[in-house]
Amino acid sequence: NQYMLLMPIGDVHYQTRGWPEQKFKDHIKWGLDRNAYFIGMGEFLDSMSESQRQVVKTLREEQQETIDDMMREAADNLIYLLRETRGRWIGVVEGDHRWDFTGAKKDEPQSLDQYICRALGTDFLGTEGWVRITPGLEGYPEADCILLAHHGVGSTQHAGGHLSRVEKLISGFEADIYLMG
Repeated sequence: NQYMLLMPIGDVHYQTRGWPEQKFKDHIKWGLDRNAYFIGMGEFLDSMSESQRQVVKTLREEQQETIDDMMREAADNLIYLLRETRGRWIGVVEGDHRWDFTGAKKDEPQSLDQYICRALGTDFLGTEGWVRITPGLEGYPEADCILLAHHGVGSTQHAGGHLSRVEKLISGFEADIYLMG
């Protein structure tokens, strides 16, 4: 009685040292073979933290644009790996490690996540996505659900600390499915 398979994809950190490309390809293929839909949970690339972005802002504009070009090239390589998933994405939330393009024009993607979303044919959901999924199965209203997705913030020093963050999230929003990266 499965109506839909939803696969959250996050913290990919594409092209980092030791990145398991074949395992990633196999994972995506496994989902596609089962007609899965995907939701991006942030950090497709290993981008920069807020403090690192502040340092980069002190660089000359030409240097920032060079980093823009390197980020776009890495994103294009990842998009190529994900090409068969185009049109099968519910949306993408951003992570805390991200990249914002220098001097992007109004009609261009402002961030790396928005750039990837445009290429994958999906919506950029921002920091948190609250989405109604309606599979369109006539006579099955129970298949309609609300999904709340958030990348997550910071780390914890206690066992189960990540669960307390989800618990706080649950207390603030009514949803059927809660996802935190």
